[in-house]
Amino acid sequence: MKMNRRTKIFYKIGLLIAWGARALWSDKLRTTAKPISANPYIFLITSTINASPRHLGENTSLVRSVYSPDQRFNQTLKTVESIRQRVPDALVLLLENSKLLVHQQSVLESVCDQLILLSEDNVAVRLRDGPNKGAAEAYLLMNAQLLLKDCDFKILFKLSGRYVLSERFDRDRFPLDRFGFLKRDGVVSSRLYSVPVNLRKLYERQLSASLLATRFGVSIEDVISRGLKASQIKMLDPIGVSGPLAVDSGVFIDE
Repeated sequence: MKMNRRTKIFYKIGLLIAWGARALWSDKLRTTAKPISANPYIFLITSTINASPRHLGENTSLVRSVYSPDQRFNQTLKTVESIRQRVPDALVLLLENSKLLVHQQSVLESVCDQLILLSEDNVAVRLRDGPNKGAAEAYLLMNAQLLLKDCDFKILFKLSGRYVLSERFDRDRFPLDRFGFLKRDGVVSSRLYSVPVNLRKLYERQLSASLLATRFGVSIEDVISRGLKASQIKMLDPIGVSGPLAVDSGVFIDE
């Protein structure tokens, strides 16, 4: 989508702020508590099942989702099911920022290891209904890091809700010493990527910078990997994720 002059200025400001946040980041504050035993594989699913009807960004014709809440709910169940099929020993955490119906919450609690609800968090709600999806996602993931700070794991996967792990997904292809990303058109895909345990603090830095930048309209795909060294990233193609695009039912993603 072509940006006007004002949007371009804000975009550049967002990237500059993200650069400053990365430069000032300190990871000196580390927990000394004994790590909690956890599965070697953890999946964080970011989800908004009952999406706001408000438009995205400056384009008043661009809806957040062409799918109904029921459709999004069923698609999210398939997300969880695909993880159970491909990585049966994984710990699955669903991060949900919309208000769930009673039956939705009950079902999700039964299929996930933990359902983390942020629908009563004022910041999460404001970002969820705001013009930039990336900011809402970054905030969800930052909250998850607080919950996982004492957990011991081998590798963390971030997976966007409604998308599924495809037949091309192979957990053994993801590195244990670098971030695992797929790159398309000059930016990384945020639908699925991996974070090894030894880079968890660096991931917190990236999320913190991303939250600031996305508030200025920067896409999370354009900022989540910025500032990382080439030696800290492994590009994977394919990465093993598929599903329908939220804003256009005619586009099916298979990466």
